[in-house]
Amino acid sequence: MTFSTSSSIALLLILISTVILVYLTRLYRSRPSVGLRSVEAYQAIQRQAARAVESGRGIHFSLGRGSLGKATNPASLAALSALQNLSKDACAGDKPPMVTAGDGTLFVASQDLVRGSYEELGRPGAYQSQTSMFVAPGNSPMTYGASLSEIINKGEHGSNLVLGHFGSELALIAEAADREQLEQIIGSDDLTALAVAMSVTEDVIIGEELYAAAAYLQGEPAHIASLQLQDILRILVAISILIAALVSLVIG
Repeated sequence: MTFSTSSSIALLLILISTVILVYLTRLYRSRPSVGLRSVEAYQAIQRQAARAVESGRGIHFSLGRGSLGKATNPASLAALSALQNLSKDACAGDKPPMVTAGDGTLFVASQDLVRGSYEELGRPGAYQSQTSMFVAPGNSPMTYGASLSEIINKGEHGSNLVLGHFGSELALIAEAADREQLEQIIGSDDLTALAVAMSVTEDVIIGEELYAAAAYLQGEPAHIASLQLQDILRILVAISILIAALVSLVIG
């Protein structure tokens, strides 16, 4: 069995990346004060759980129409990371977050996360399966948006948190939350959804900020190290492209 040059280079990059990731993780464990660039939307997420407990009105958290087994996986994982952080605080009160999803994998994962939060609090009996809801299949975006609008219009929630993969149906969701005068935090990997979000709230999580949810909300050394590794690799790729361009000019 022989390896091609491209396969060898890819393997080398993976090994180098692994070494850097392990080193950065150990470094940040010994230096817990390492900070990240401030993102106001993530600070707002952390405040929402406290407000939900104080006001007695829960949080509506929509995980979107993405799937854990498709191209939308990164956005969906980021949404689940945010839910994991939020549910730990919200479940301490009487109003756990109402979690909605448009995909079966996200629905099951959200149930496990909320159940796990109650178990960590020593209150496994307080968990109710109705806190997670499968609303509509991901291939029916307008049905999904209309269903969430109906949930929001019941007036049972104090804030609307929307993270994950969404499209134009976000207009229905955001408009319903605006009518109820709910605080909104929106993050998506779709340009159409982000355009809608910018028109209804200042707390928008844009682009790569969404994929950094675990680092911002959980703050584990491995999460921060992964974020820093991405920056390093991005710089190396930019340098490689620049060198290749210069070599091409010289040879040409």
